[in-house]
Amino acid sequence: MSWNCQGIGNPKTVRRVREILKKLSPDVIFLMETMNQDEVVLKKLDFLKRYNHFLVSPSGQGKGGLALFWKHDVEMAIVSSCDNFIDARVSFKRISFLATYVYGEPEQSKKGATWEKLKCLADNREEPWFLTGDFNEILDNSEKSEGPPRAEGSFVEFRSFMSECGLFDLKHLGNSLSWRGVRHTHLVRARLDRAMSNGACLELFSRGRCDYRKFEGSNHRPIITFLRQDKQRKKGLFRYDRRLKENEEIKDLIAAAWNEDLSDSVEKKLSRCRRAIISWTKETQRNSQKIIEALKVKLEQAMVIPVNDVCLLVQINSELSAAYLAEEAFWKQRSRQNWLSLGDQNSGYFHAVTKGRSCLNNLSVRETDLGEKVFEDSQFAEVISTCYQALFTSQLSNPEEISRIVQESVHPKVIEEENDFLISIPSAMEIKEALFNVHPDKAPGYDGFSASFFQTNWTIVGESIVQEIQGYFLFGQVPASIKRTFIRLIPKIQGQKKCVSTVSYSFLVNGVPMGEVIPSRGKSKGLQSSPADFGYETASGQLINKLKSSIFYSRRTTEAVKTKVKDWLQIEKEGGMGKYLGLREHFGRRKKDLFTSIVDKIKQKAISWSSRFLSGAGKQVMLQSVLTAIPVYAMSCFLLPLSLCDRIQSTLTRFWWDKTDQQRKMCWVGWDRLAVPKVRGGLGFKNFKAYNVALLAKQSWRVLPHPSCLLARVLLGKYCQNESFLKALSPTFASHGWRDLLAGRDLLRKQLGWTIGNDKSVLVWQDAWLAHDKRIQPVGPAPLLSKDWKVKDLFLPNSVDWDEGKIEAAIPFVKDLVLAIRPSRAGGADKRIWLGAKDGLYTTKTGYKATLCDVDSDSSRDPVLSFNWFDEVWNVQCSPKIRLFLWKAVSGALPVGSQLAIRIPSFDPVCCRCGELETSSHALFNCMFVQRVWRLAPLEGIDLFLVFTDVKLGLSWLKKKKTLPSVGLGYCALYPWICWTLWITRNQKVFSNILFSELETINKAIQDAKEWQFAQEPNSRFQVRSSMGLRAEVFSLNSTVIHTDAAWSVLTCSAGLGWTLKSPGIPLKKNSALSEHVPSPLVAEALVVHSALWSAHNLGLHDVILKSDCQVLTMAIISQFPLSEIHGILQDITSSSSSFSSFSCCHIPRTANVIADSLAKNSSIFVFSKLLINAKVDRQKKYIYIKNIINSYNIGV
Repeated sequence: MSWNCQGIGNPKTVRRVREILKKLSPDVIFLMETMNQDEVVLKKLDFLKRYNHFLVSPSGQGKGGLALFWKHDVEMAIVSSCDNFIDARVSFKRISFLATYVYGEPEQSKKGATWEKLKCLADNREEPWFLTGDFNEILDNSEKSEGPPRAEGSFVEFRSFMSECGLFDLKHLGNSLSWRGVRHTHLVRARLDRAMSNGACLELFSRGRCDYRKFEGSNHRPIITFLRQDKQRKKGLFRYDRRLKENEEIKDLIAAAWNEDLSDSVEKKLSRCRRAIISWTKETQRNSQKIIEALKVKLEQAMVIPVNDVCLLVQINSELSAAYLAEEAFWKQRSRQNWLSLGDQNSGYFHAVTKGRSCLNNLSVRETDLGEKVFEDSQFAEVISTCYQALFTSQLSNPEEISRIVQESVHPKVIEEENDFLISIPSAMEIKEALFNVHPDKAPGYDGFSASFFQTNWTIVGESIVQEIQGYFLFGQVPASIKRTFIRLIPKIQGQKKCVSTVSYSFLVNGVPMGEVIPSRGKSKGLQSSPADFGYETASGQLINKLKSSIFYSRRTTEAVKTKVKDWLQIEKEGGMGKYLGLREHFGRRKKDLFTSIVDKIKQKAISWSSRFLSGAGKQVMLQSVLTAIPVYAMSCFLLPLSLCDRIQSTLTRFWWDKTDQQRKMCWVGWDRLAVPKVRGGLGFKNFKAYNVALLAKQSWRVLPHPSCLLARVLLGKYCQNESFLKALSPTFASHGWRDLLAGRDLLRKQLGWTIGNDKSVLVWQDAWLAHDKRIQPVGPAPLLSKDWKVKDLFLPNSVDWDEGKIEAAIPFVKDLVLAIRPSRAGGADKRIWLGAKDGLYTTKTGYKATLCDVDSDSSRDPVLSFNWFDEVWNVQCSPKIRLFLWKAVSGALPVGSQLAIRIPSFDPVCCRCGELETSSHALFNCMFVQRVWRLAPLEGIDLFLVFTDVKLGLSWLKKKKTLPSVGLGYCALYPWICWTLWITRNQKVFSNILFSELETINKAIQDAKEWQFAQEPNSRFQVRSSMGLRAEVFSLNSTVIHTDAAWSVLTCSAGLGWTLKSPGIPLKKNSALSEHVPSPLVAEALVVHSALWSAHNLGLHDVILKSDCQVLTMAIISQFPLSEIHGILQDITSSSSSFSSFSCCHIPRTANVIADSLAKNSSIFVFSKLLINAKVDRQKKYIYIKNIINSYNIGV
């Protein structure tokens, strides 16, 4: 029991303690604020004589005071104590754990000191740790009622304490608002008292819970904590261990079990495989931790014997490395952290995450609808099943009535052709492609097998899987296993054609499947699938939870209107004070307090207990994949204050450089440099100010092409009544959302342009329309007659061909750019495009790149422009941590003597090996000891090792030196490992005075490189090239095959076009043409495709197969992918292809397109040669010019 009794002198307090003692007889009693000397406390509680005790006297003016009592059969050893806590080791019935009984500091200014003291206790604690008491603090505003909400920043210290120590609240019963008091004019209730523990303690006491009792004798509730073990070991779920996928013995086992009876269903075959794997696992006792310990013993024995058996040592070390990798792989799949890779010593992190998730998911207590408390798994399952069965029970028993309601409410959106496509029988390749596109580490289904099992054993199981899936599409029969699923949060498998009532659900209660729910409502046959089926209470049986629902009113809504709305909806709760996706529903004009919680979330994640186990490379991945993603939603909606962006960047900087929150290290490189792209020498972290604007520009981009959507109509109707969105200003009464949207709009305006279709929307002088990749428009002053021209006014009458006379007269200086534009002849519309992307569509990535253009220009002044960061650092075949080490060495981020002397003037900057000034290049290349090590390295030409003044020069030189084949490294580079080992051995000498010889250093580097290469997990996942969503089609024998190709000359910006048409029974038709003012090879390829299709259309062909060796163009045609450079031509190609009865497009290699290629090149060469021969030019100059043209087409003279 833990209770803040607020004075032991109160008779009600003593009576309450006596009452609890009589009713519950707790093993341990902890009282706070006794407010009396020890003698008085013992006298008042003389009925606790059977208990041992430890007391902390009140300090100051009789405030505080702690009293801890425990039964004689409980062993309690006091470790430490102070005014705010008693720390003890508890032993009871052969169970031992640490317990800290806490009384939080009431004064806000002193609370941080208490948390720091408790953090010091937690630093070296990995054993079970339990804490309880009055913490005098809450985690957020949801743990208090009434009174003004507290600022988010006031919760940071307590949250950080729990995150850093890896503590979790125990599940509780009763009203958790354990304290009540008056603050000013408000009666406030808050959860100041709690019980918590770390992951190890929750594993030990999986049934642990606490009970908040009623008020009496104090304004704090007593807390009764029950620490119970789960003595019944239940049979858990089968989960396919992905470490087995490369085990040949398991593959043979699966093949034998699968093929035992080929007539069985897939469900029965999977069941046999499951039993075989379980039996094999029991027989072999595959436990990587036990294997590791056994190999450690063998290694120790091999090291102490007098015989130096090198082969045995290498074998044991290799086996040990493989066991460590297997251990890491096991905890990775248990942790479900798919963002982090294997092979860089992150096992501790995976283990900590797994334990943390288990603690959060653990169920120890529940209440029924009648308020009855239940504590057993079977009771949990009964309560949950009853609840869900009620939710999934329809109020109507007549399926025809349900069908009528749904048909009246839901309107089909899928057209008949699309529906036919969706229900058509999939091919074997489509089924395989769909399976192999599932991540192998995703959660398994009801049978326990993840996608990894099917991908690895596809040659064994593939045929049966394909047959069963195709059988479903043919006969509509669903295997029983597909109709079952487990529920943790949402069901993951649902029926597709059969009615939903055939699905059954089981519930995972503490990892064990229990209970079953079979919905009694469903869709009748023939109805289109729609989520709206579940939205109507009458038909579905699902009810709106009105206790969880709230209504948000504007501030000017009258009470009368509020009352009417509440009566209509039968919802009494008013919203506005809660959160939606992490942001408050309602806030004022100050955004600082609103977004403070973002910084806090990042900090809690960064300093959490599990994060301390990450390696350096793991921290880099976590920062980029997890921490950076936390503020993305907020930054997509609002422009964060610059001070907040600085705080986020400061928090991430400290996470990157510090070991823990308590152990701060030097920041060798600032965030501005870290946020530079990797190609420029940074780590590719985000510049949050630029990233924020890029995300907001995404919202602005959604408004531009869709001005009729609801959001655009509301915003434009309020703020853009008299001007366009691109020219709108922010009025003084504008909301945060509108002002921030304009910040993204301003980024868009810098790179917005037009691509030409029919030229009816684009103004000649006002719009940027002359290029697809940069903002170019005619420069004024515009002539009076043409200042209001649209681009269509530059066409010949009744044509889409350019009027060169008009162009020459109006805008002669951009004539070539205009003539290179190909408008749509099919009447395609103009399109506004984002000039930063080839497809013209804005993305956050391209927008962020645009905002960093200034940073890139500054970085381009790097004095060593020849250094290729990707080739020399990021693409080197070695461990991620070593690549990071190489980056630090090049970036001046290694703590060598010369660097430390700058930060610490009194530091001696000499080398520990030779006594010279220690720089990064000296430590890695120039030290006499290091030079001797390099000369021993098995690298080609290493005998002439040079002295390098810069690390960049040294790495570039070493990269050219190949590793000798006798080492047996293969693709792995050796020189990075030597650099790393030199640094490690240097640190061993500096900090531990351990010396390594030159030979020992080079041998260690070679051994580490071999172990890493051996440990690399082969990529067994089958890669299927995407078919861009198109299904294979069977064409008739009457199809005409068209081959196209183009030859483009960079000297003349012209292209030769060539295409062939081959129809059954008709000789091959060859065609060629010449096109001028062609700006790129892609335009040339698009022109020849359009010409070929137009030719086929004029010949009256109906079935056409187009083949081209331009992959970019074929993919654009197949997937309808937009390309700004050929916007108009693509529209014409789409129009022409729609005129055929059957049309298909595919990519072919150049070797299969020889005839069309030859036609294109010969056409252009012949035409240009003829023009030159007729021209009055010197013969020698003609020859040189023709030769240059031929060379531009890559043809031999």
